[in-house]
Amino acid sequence: MADHITELRAKCLERGASGIHGISRTFRNMDVDHSNWLSLKEFRNGIKDFGLSFPESSVEELFSYIDKDGQHGILFNEFLEALRPSMSQTRFLSLDKTGDGVITLEDLKGCLQC
Repeated sequence: MADHITELRAKCLERGASGIHGISRTFRNMDVDHSNWLSLKEFRNGIKDFGLSFPESSVEELFSYIDKDGQHGILFNEFLEALRPSMSQTRFLSLDKTGDGVITLEDLKGCLQC
């Protein structure tokens, strides 16, 4: 499963989808009926459009893995959560100002300009 997520993430990156905006564009391209969620058919076709050739059983398994709420459709937040890379240790440590292993609002106040 992790291999398929990695391949899909790599294809997104290859197409310039490195951040939330790019992943959102990928999701919208797959969502051909503009329902704001991906059906299995849309997901399958999107995978093919990306040039990935997973076996049908793997596409269904990947779809189920991303569909965290089990509603038989992938919502954008599920798609984003599955495809965004995890935060690097260096980035995490730069945000965790208190060094307690948790990024809190207080930690972020010292790091981010809003």
